[in-house]
Amino acid sequence: MDEKRKRYMNNGLTSAQVVRAREEHGSNALTRTKRRSFIKVYLSGFSDPIIRILLGAVAVNAVFTYKSFDLAETLGILAAVFIAVTVSAFSEYRSENAFERLRSREDPRCRAIRDGSTVLIPIDEVVTGDLLSLGAGETVPADGVVVKGELRVDQSAINGESREVLRRPDPAPLDRWDPNRINQVFRGARICSGEALVSVCRVGDRTLYGEVAREVQQESPDSPLKRRLGDLARWISRVGGVTAALIAAVTLFVSLKNAPAGYSAAYVYKCCLEALTVAVTILVVAVPEGLPMMITVVLSSNMKRMLRDNVLVKKAVGIETAGSMTMLFTDKTGTLTGGAMALTGVLGPDLAPPPPKSALMRELALSAALDSAARLSGGKAVGGTATDRAILEGSLSVIPEVLPRIKARLPFDSRAKYSAAWTADGTVYVKGAPDRLLPRVISACGAPFNADSFSEALRGLAARGNRLVLACRGEGGVPGREIPDDLVLLGVFVLRDPLRPEAPSAVDTIRRAGVKVVMVTGDSPDTAAAVAKECGIIRSRRENVVVTGDELDAMTDAELKSLLPRLKVVARAVPAHKSRLVRLARELGEVAGMTGDGVNDAAALRLADVGFAMGSGTQIARDAADVVITDDRFASVVKAVLYGRTVFKSIRKFIMFQLTMNLCAVGVSLIAPLLGVPQPITVLQMLWVNIIMDTLGGIAFAGESPMDRYMTEPPKRPDEPILRPAMIRRVLVAGLSTLAVCLAFLKSESVRAYYGYYSDPAPFLTAFFVTFIFAGVFNCFVMRSPRVNIFSGITKNHAFVPVMLFITAVQLALVYFGGSLVRTVPLTLPQLSAALAAAAIVLPVNIAALVFSRLNGEINTV
Repeated sequence: MDEKRKRYMNNGLTSAQVVRAREEHGSNALTRTKRRSFIKVYLSGFSDPIIRILLGAVAVNAVFTYKSFDLAETLGILAAVFIAVTVSAFSEYRSENAFERLRSREDPRCRAIRDGSTVLIPIDEVVTGDLLSLGAGETVPADGVVVKGELRVDQSAINGESREVLRRPDPAPLDRWDPNRINQVFRGARICSGEALVSVCRVGDRTLYGEVAREVQQESPDSPLKRRLGDLARWISRVGGVTAALIAAVTLFVSLKNAPAGYSAAYVYKCCLEALTVAVTILVVAVPEGLPMMITVVLSSNMKRMLRDNVLVKKAVGIETAGSMTMLFTDKTGTLTGGAMALTGVLGPDLAPPPPKSALMRELALSAALDSAARLSGGKAVGGTATDRAILEGSLSVIPEVLPRIKARLPFDSRAKYSAAWTADGTVYVKGAPDRLLPRVISACGAPFNADSFSEALRGLAARGNRLVLACRGEGGVPGREIPDDLVLLGVFVLRDPLRPEAPSAVDTIRRAGVKVVMVTGDSPDTAAAVAKECGIIRSRRENVVVTGDELDAMTDAELKSLLPRLKVVARAVPAHKSRLVRLARELGEVAGMTGDGVNDAAALRLADVGFAMGSGTQIARDAADVVITDDRFASVVKAVLYGRTVFKSIRKFIMFQLTMNLCAVGVSLIAPLLGVPQPITVLQMLWVNIIMDTLGGIAFAGESPMDRYMTEPPKRPDEPILRPAMIRRVLVAGLSTLAVCLAFLKSESVRAYYGYYSDPAPFLTAFFVTFIFAGVFNCFVMRSPRVNIFSGITKNHAFVPVMLFITAVQLALVYFGGSLVRTVPLTLPQLSAALAAAAIVLPVNIAALVFSRLNGEINTV
């Protein structure tokens, strides 16, 4: 070793070299999309299509009402807009804060040798050329090469391969970066065992980790909810415009019809201005201004619920997208399974468990203890590979207290697929993959041996989802370098990464919800198929469509698209396969979901309509995803789907209620003047209808509880409008029946006489106001449930009844204490009861419509 290298190995970089390296190659900090300030989050809320329509209508309305008291309505609607945007901004900002706290899980420091001393530095301060001291339990902070010592690293976060690999010095020149090179380590890899000095070669965005991080920092595609709301906004603007023009024409016609003889041009101008003012006011009324507030509240409230259920939603619309998902590509290890390998059985050469105190069992226990890179500490296995640790812990009860002295070891190598240990007396114990060791086996320990039948039996065990490790004994070989060719078979260690207990029921639930589940894993086809059958992804031989990554590569996009509807398992998959599967699924019109935890999953997570990152995964995966599953369980993904469907149903229910009341309000404004009642509802009364009641109604619908029955319905098609024909019919029935009740109330001579309209119209108009409002309250109950029993599940929505009672209390307060401000007078109890009875007519009408639709075979799902 030359003097310069020797000095570097002893002292690392000097302070001056650190400064120079940082200036030349940059720091180890990853470039991240700058977190939006609260102001930017707030302003982005005004891009909502419904908000834009409202602001446009309010702007026009303000031009014609700034001199009149109608300005109150303009200010009220602006208040609703700003409240909705503010609540949404706080909700999203709070979610980002929770996500930032999740970031803090990562260890931010590492050990570096600088100026001859080992110092603890933040990983962002690592520079090119730094000499790092790394050991078990740490995460590699930058790309580099091992220059001294040995490490076993888990690179599954980088390349998706769930095995631990050896990393040691190699004199070969550094001509390229490859996760399979024996001396190279990459940022994000976890160190399982060993100690080594690593020389840093690439930092920050130049690392493999950093390159992926840059790729995933891009805008996600629009969610189905955003697209549907955009369509709804365009539809409302067209209908609202036509309706406003029609009302303007009717208002102008009535004004001119009742004009005095010889009216002037000034009178015509006044009439035109009044007609235009009424039209703009009605346009504002027609737009459901409570919708942005309601969507904000329902998304925000469900985000809180989901966080309690271990589901962190980074963006509110991610909830609804999860509910619209039609195809889910899921990992196996750690999501469907527990992610921890366990020894489930020890078999002899005859594939039967040997007696606990037999000589064969002693030999197998010696193999577990001697031929292992793991060590026991406090009754637990530490270091080594996951397989070593599982075998050592599972054999703990039969391992002899005194072990033979080890003369040499041959560490496990991913290419050879076996490891070995030589004792001082020359005996060698070997453990490894059956396909690599069986050709070297010449006999079995105390049992007849037939290689063909034994191999066939092993295939049967592997097909049930087991990982098999052969244990053998021999003599000779080259200690530490080469095992002998004449091995004696001792037996088989049977290991398994068991399914999470809730995985089968969770898979069954999401399948019944109409979501196609495809398992994508790096495991062998036999193991992957066995796990898929055990958890219910594959339920019959007809459904057993399993392909490997190589077979996937051989298919054209068209061939793979035709296979996707039937595909169940992709084995031996690599990251590129995941991205391709998501891309083709979206091209087929599917709403694609993807679960992942590694750097290699980030691109697919970002490309998917909704990406689910595991909380224990890499930061890049969490950055790329829309939803973080903090407990890593597939069952929590299913909860996200249920919450998403609940959100969408709540939004649909509220829109139906809003449109029902707006249809009635517009109809009354259009027809009442023709009946001789020019202003049945005042501006302030309309303000109460449009702002307070809509906001409270939004809160009431936002509290709808998730129902298990939602997971028995098929997912909504991506192109399905927010309002289906059956829902529009319900809106028309409810809206027109409410309008008919209101118009009959206004026109009926007996009603007018009962309230003394011709002597004092105030009680009559107050009673009409009560009828209109309580018809809305009853319509809330009608729209809340698609069932004939409109009270079904009402106790599970803890906010609904209190909100309705509050609306009732405020309405009665307006009647008895509002006075001239809201144009009301106190009503007698019989007068109030008559108004309530008139409003209640909408209930039997709507229930009858629901019964009729059921009798005609229509299922009134929302």
